[in-house]
Amino acid sequence: MFFLYKHNVYKHWKAQKMSNNYAYINHILNVHSQNKRRIVWNPPDRGVDPDTETALGRRGRCEDIRFPIVAMVPSEDEVGAQPRMQSDIGLTFETHPVFWFYIPDLPSEINEISFRIQDEERRSHVNRQIFIPINTTPSIVGFRLPQDQKSLELDTKYKWIVSIPCEEDEPPMYAEAWIQRIEHFDGINSSFNHGIVDDYAAKGILHETLTSLFFLYQEAPRNESHQMWVSFLTDLKLSSIAIDLVEPILIED
Repeated sequence: MFFLYKHNVYKHWKAQKMSNNYAYINHILNVHSQNKRRIVWNPPDRGVDPDTETALGRRGRCEDIRFPIVAMVPSEDEVGAQPRMQSDIGLTFETHPVFWFYIPDLPSEINEISFRIQDEERRSHVNRQIFIPINTTPSIVGFRLPQDQKSLELDTKYKWIVSIPCEEDEPPMYAEAWIQRIEHFDGINSSFNHGIVDDYAAKGILHETLTSLFFLYQEAPRNESHQMWVSFLTDLKLSSIAIDLVEPILIED
């Protein structure tokens, strides 16, 4: 009963926040449209394992974490108290890509999260601990797979899982998603500018779209970079995260 009450409180709180900020999102999207800078996301339409979801751990140290950890992948479902299902596989050209996820505001005693990659047979491919710098959450985090780790094989699907430890012997709070490396093809803008983001998005290359947006975020004027983040995250059904406009960080070992 207490668990259900917590979820109802959360849903009421999130609905209220969405209502209060909906006008702001529309404003950003309208400005973006007027400036003709909106990124057009074209999903690859390759499908994904229907069992992939964001799970909510609500025990021990996770009890006070009001917002879930979220894999930055496309979905038909907005972020909320219920599991969020991935609607299409995340594509990449890279052998060691950047994985993007949202980390909620964490208790001070939690400064590491777990990152794993499994193949389709659930065999371990990568198993790492990621140190989260103090006072950086909530945040959109990019974790680049280190070069000393196994590379992603061409045309192979992998499940990646990022999790927050709660208490020993209790389930963690986690999010999972699918990724597939494909062969690079012609037609991608070779220079690093707004055009390359548009090209990646138009071809449905999720991981490079997000990573390119991150680097443009570092270079572009703050207002414009926020417009780009909000518009793209909204297309991925991540409006709740876009509202917060948290600073993205990139972790490279």
